[in-house]
Amino acid sequence: MNAMRLDELALLPDNPRYNIKAISEQTGVNVSTLRAWESRYGFPEPHRSESGHRRYSERDVALVKWLRHRTDEGVTISQAVDLLQHQLAQSPILPPVPPASTVLTPASQTPTRTEISFAITALLDALSDVNFQEAQRLFEAVCQSFPLEVALLDVFQPLMVEVGERWLNGTMHVTGEQLGTTLLRQWLLSKLQTERSVTHPVRIICGCAPDEQHDLGLLMLALLLQRRGHEILFLGANMSLSGLTDLLQRLSPAVLCVSVSLIEHVPDLLRISEMTNSVATEGYNVALVYGGHAFERHPALLAQMPGHFIGNDLATATSRVHALAGDVAEGRIGKQALSGWLRERGSYLADEFEFAKDRTCGTVALKLAEVYPELGQIPGRPNGTPWREQIYSETPRRFHLMLQVVLRCQALDVIEQEYRWAWNLLPRFGIRQEHLLSQVKWYFESMEELIGVERRDRVHFESFKAAVTERVWRSTGQYLTLTENAA
Repeated sequence: MNAMRLDELALLPDNPRYNIKAISEQTGVNVSTLRAWESRYGFPEPHRSESGHRRYSERDVALVKWLRHRTDEGVTISQAVDLLQHQLAQSPILPPVPPASTVLTPASQTPTRTEISFAITALLDALSDVNFQEAQRLFEAVCQSFPLEVALLDVFQPLMVEVGERWLNGTMHVTGEQLGTTLLRQWLLSKLQTERSVTHPVRIICGCAPDEQHDLGLLMLALLLQRRGHEILFLGANMSLSGLTDLLQRLSPAVLCVSVSLIEHVPDLLRISEMTNSVATEGYNVALVYGGHAFERHPALLAQMPGHFIGNDLATATSRVHALAGDVAEGRIGKQALSGWLRERGSYLADEFEFAKDRTCGTVALKLAEVYPELGQIPGRPNGTPWREQIYSETPRRFHLMLQVVLRCQALDVIEQEYRWAWNLLPRFGIRQEHLLSQVKWYFESMEELIGVERRDRVHFESFKAAVTERVWRSTGQYLTLTENAA
């Protein structure tokens, strides 16, 4: 495929069908290179299976082949990707596919470019005039009328860039800049707290370098990553390095995201890298990613920096961190190693879980009742209260009993098989995938608090949690797909 014709490319199916090994064999690009291209340049951007694995289409295969031919001709990969994106943007037949982070739900209405431009202009006018009431009204209108990803990527990101430029050149008073920052931060923090739906067993920590106060871009990135289903711990501005190593060991995140806006804070990134390297020697393998205006102004620094630079484009950065988190989770510990640990430590852990059973299941039951008061409400049942109480109490206990089988018999697949069978019954009582994933999260959190996890077990225990969560997610997700298609 020496020359790509876009009209031919448009005819290729875009449905996912190949895993990463298959596309590597078809294109001649090895697996590690494909992952590196995706991490550094946001391309290719594969679909993800229910279990989180990459899946590629015929169109992806053709595009990767085209990139390989360009690099064979002496073009650098970054230049080849830029050229490809330019060609796609110019094509009237095959418009560029938007990043996954900007895909809207079917119920959402896509605002026009005119509406987006009008919103930005009106907000800039209100901030320039330091008109608090008008700025607040416009912020609320955008947040309520636009899908979240559109509001972030198409309105607020370019808005705050322009606000910063106007403040620098003296055409906007610092009070207007502070007003915009405050309104946006309040909304972002509110969304980060209220829109938690963990569907990936991967934790990500986000924080600014020590003494770094500019956390708005990092906060937007954290929210977009949380929208993709990751568990986010947002440390915000001025992240303390004291105790960071212990925090990484205790929480075992897949990725640590660090923002650096001022050049004087760059050396702290090297210190943070030393900390992630120290925990990696103990098997924790935390990926360090970074971005910020310091590297936009001084790109020569990138050659000397450890970790992964994610750029300053919010959509691209989100895709790169999401992909990298999946890589770390997939490669942290193999199935064989986890099986060996379960054989050695499974019965011991089952005894510990049994000791803390009543308190843990009671805690989970209370959380279910608090967060999901509608759970178990069955239309037509004359008195649903006792029935709901039974669901709140019995659901975590049955999960506990299932884990006893898994730990004592070293049979992880029991979880997936049981939940696939149970979906014939559970949805009748209003139980959804969200309820079960929350239950898994709260169960393990309570168990860790009550029994503690020995240092030698920490890495395997985190992998065990991830394996359990993935199986619950995968098995119950099948039901959701079937019912959605039927509807």
